[in-house]
Amino acid sequence: MRKGFITFWLMLAFVWAGTLPARDLPHDFHVCIVEVHHNAQSQALEITIKLFTDDIERSMRTLGAGEMRLGDARELPDADAKLLAYLQNRLALRLNGQAAAFHWVGKEVEYDALWCYVEVPDVAHFTQLEVTNRILLEIFDDQANVVHVHVKDRVQSLFLDKSELSGQVSF
Repeated sequence: MRKGFITFWLMLAFVWAGTLPARDLPHDFHVCIVEVHHNAQSQALEITIKLFTDDIERSMRTLGAGEMRLGDARELPDADAKLLAYLQNRLALRLNGQAAAFHWVGKEVEYDALWCYVEVPDVAHFTQLEVTNRILLEIFDDQANVVHVHVKDRVQSLFLDKSELSGQVSF
């Protein structure tokens, strides 16, 4: 119950922040939303990762990636590769106990939000998904990483942070 309440308020705050007109407005909360959809027709896990653009740029700059300038004409030519490497280092998936690798599909920058799209191919079905999410934990102690997993008509959610890096859902 408590996690559902926290998730609701974090999602509401994140949606509200997405309506702000300026990309670089400071924000007092740090959240990442990961949506995992099992596409039975294409037999893939389609994953969307939503972050504040300034947060991911700050994190990657801290880790030595340079000025990413995401969504800008001055964006680094290898920005997508750097984002994928960052995500592969900080987001781990295990399907039925086996590590599952994802590959890059693309990204979109929308004002202050960055949407990253990745995919795990060849997933006909699964009964258990374990997610470890360390996104942005290297720079924010209060970082919250919310994961929603959609399989058929069911949705299960995880609330991950520094005190709980991993969680598991079963279908």
